[in-house]
Amino acid sequence: MTGAGDPRVAYCTVEDVASALDLAPGARRWRQIARTVLASSTDIEGLLNRRFYPYTDVRYFDWPLNGQHAVPWRVWLDQHEVLSVDRIVTGGVTLQPGTHFILRPENTGPPFSHVEIRLDSGAMWATGANTWQQAIAVHGVFGGCGDTEPVAELAAPVDTTTGAVTVTDSSTVGTLDTLLVGDEWMTVNRRSMTGTGATLTADATASPGGTVLALSDGALVHPDEVLLIGGERVQVLDVAGDTAVVKRAVDGSVLAAHPAGTAVYAPRALAVTRGVLGSTAAGHQQGDAAARLAPPEAIRTLAIAESIHVVQQDSIGWSTSKGEEGRVTQFRDLNDLRNAAYTRWARQSRIRAV
Repeated sequence: MTGAGDPRVAYCTVEDVASALDLAPGARRWRQIARTVLASSTDIEGLLNRRFYPYTDVRYFDWPLNGQHAVPWRVWLDQHEVLSVDRIVTGGVTLQPGTHFILRPENTGPPFSHVEIRLDSGAMWATGANTWQQAIAVHGVFGGCGDTEPVAELAAPVDTTTGAVTVTDSSTVGTLDTLLVGDEWMTVNRRSMTGTGATLTADATASPGGTVLALSDGALVHPDEVLLIGGERVQVLDVAGDTAVVKRAVDGSVLAAHPAGTAVYAPRALAVTRGVLGSTAAGHQQGDAAARLAPPEAIRTLAIAESIHVVQQDSIGWSTSKGEEGRVTQFRDLNDLRNAAYTRWARQSRIRAV
């Protein structure tokens, strides 16, 4: 489970769950889903004994012959598996990776489960002043996964103190995503509409068949984005030149007519928590690339399924009935996802907690 002071990282977004359930946006429902996504993500960590995010930190270990039952050149990291190590300080001496120590298992990591002194380096683990406790300080990036995928660029500069950033594409950025810009990690707490710069260049009729929109600049919108035009939300299915093919009246909005010149908005303004996962808030420039944390697809799928299960149970008041075939099938499928994730991604180690 996640300990006190550890970050809470979501392995799917609020929009992932809402889309799967075909729910319209709403502050109350969004808060419920956000709470459920975070809880489900924490439960997955407990099930698999692993965290699927990187965290920059310094963590301390005892001299290995006291409590670890290890050989004197090896330190087991247990639940503190590591993605990379900058340096290790032991007995007041700084050890460098490659020169003084190696991370193992080298053929399957990262993540790495233990650190070994290079036996040809002359280095050693040293006890501290009159004690073997916390004799080894490992400075590195801890966690079970540090993969990212590009999502957008910053649409405006960002200073070190602002709690809001604007991106150029909202189709792949969701609420509770963890974004990486430069060396800084950010958590997306909320998305808000902001102008795309595009406008309609022809009237849009209030007809379900009016799925082709003429835009002033088609490059300003992206497939899969949900746009706001007047009071109607539309989902972009494709863009060709300055024409967007859309699905009308999505997310519970009402089909309406829109005259030429109507501005087009998208949820690209992000309220964020800066400097998470052990990073530091920094200044960024317009055009800087943003990427998001990308846990293994099996973990993301399980997080969505776990969240859907809880939201649906909330909606029926957590009925104790077990006779409904649909619910039995659903729970069996959920267990299949749990078992598949456990088989592939569970951390096998001497200490089970994360």
